[in-house]
Amino acid sequence: MTNLENMPTLGSSHQQSVSSSPTAISISGATQSNPSNPIAIDDDQQETAEGGLFETKKRKKTSVVWLEFKDVMGKDGVKRAECIHCKARLVISGGTTTHFKRHLDGCTRRKVNLKSQKMLNLIPSPVNKEGISRATAKNDCMAMYEMMKIKLKATLKNVNKISLTTDLWRSNQQIEYMVVTGHFVDVDWKLQKRVLSFVNVPPPRGGVDIADALFKCMNEWRIENKIYSIAVDNASYNDVAIRTLKTTLSRTQKLLLGGRLFHVRCCAHILNLLVQDGLRVVEDIIHNVRESVKFVKQSDSRLLKFSEIVKQLQLPYRKLILDCPTRWNSTFEMLSIALKFKDAFPLFNEL
Repeated sequence: MTNLENMPTLGSSHQQSVSSSPTAISISGATQSNPSNPIAIDDDQQETAEGGLFETKKRKKTSVVWLEFKDVMGKDGVKRAECIHCKARLVISGGTTTHFKRHLDGCTRRKVNLKSQKMLNLIPSPVNKEGISRATAKNDCMAMYEMMKIKLKATLKNVNKISLTTDLWRSNQQIEYMVVTGHFVDVDWKLQKRVLSFVNVPPPRGGVDIADALFKCMNEWRIENKIYSIAVDNASYNDVAIRTLKTTLSRTQKLLLGGRLFHVRCCAHILNLLVQDGLRVVEDIIHNVRESVKFVKQSDSRLLKFSEIVKQLQLPYRKLILDCPTRWNSTFEMLSIALKFKDAFPLFNEL
């Protein structure tokens, strides 16, 4: 048996090896000589000599897949590799990483994350303020929309029931749009609200057209068999739309309580109709106040003059509010603010 403590010092210009009877071992770590008695070295380990004692050292993981996996210990005491994107756990099999690469190629969560990173990289840094074209901005917005759509579809798969609200309105370009909003409770028992559709509904729109647009939205999100209720305002075409949609859905699946809870009338719209009916008593006053506020806010020069008068009167209020005639609460707010400027309007009229 060779005494390791009396082993000669290694020279700088050549290597010296220590020989014991049948087996020769090179200090550099290579195994040699007697094939009948080799020293076995594991794939993940190598033999080193420090201070004359042999120690085991793990080989570094060089594959790029390990940038997207981390080692975790399972409940069964077996070490596995966990995907940093989808948290899937794969068995570590020797030194092969083929099944890791196969998982990353098909990992949906990884694809979403990579798209998100590319999106963020397109944002110019504070140093580099190069502009982007309109087409690039459009493509980036559409890519972000598609990415969020995939995530929302994955969320809706785990939702049992979803309620919809819808409304129609007209833009300044006189184009009529319909928005469909979904309300649901997620897996964490938190109330969520998401816009599912925002589409143009060209005139003449009727109840059948509204029902068709709603049904297409349900099919797109694959929630046609999960609808709990639909809340709409009291327009006559909505009554036709809900009846048509209720008949269509009843053919393929059962509605809750036979559909008695399917049609929900918007309480806010009913309340607005009640208040608007009461405001007719003072509609002339409301019209005059609305037109006065609109006149001041239509011109920057008028608004500046009005602000100077407010400063002279030392009023603590600075901003006029123009209402939306179909929303009674905004009308109330406009009247409340205008009342605080009642001394400023007569002086403004004298200029």
